[in-house]
Amino acid sequence: TAIKRAESSDVNAEFRKLLKQLLLFGKQHLSQAKPCRACHWTDWQYTSQCSETCGNGQVQQERFCIDNEKLPCRARTSTSTSSKSIILVLAKMYLILVLIL
Repeated sequence: TAIKRAESSDVNAEFRKLLKQLLLFGKQHLSQAKPCRACHWTDWQYTSQCSETCGNGQVQQERFCIDNEKLPCRARTSTSTSSKSIILVLAKMYLILVLIL
């Protein structure tokens, strides 16, 4: 049983190491994301539109106007949280392992 415990301990150590590396990668991935900027008002005042993907592809920001000058422009921001969700799940898994072990 001592050998099994030692093997289990080695596996746990390797798993922790892997999770730490994944979390570090996730942090670097998010820190390199360029911030979202709203398109400048003059760029989309009437019948114009602009679009930008930012946040390392996490956010798609769009601003668009319709044909009638009297109607206001509308802005839409849609967020994809797939990468962030994976990183959060990994972080939670790591914390659970730390608490258990």
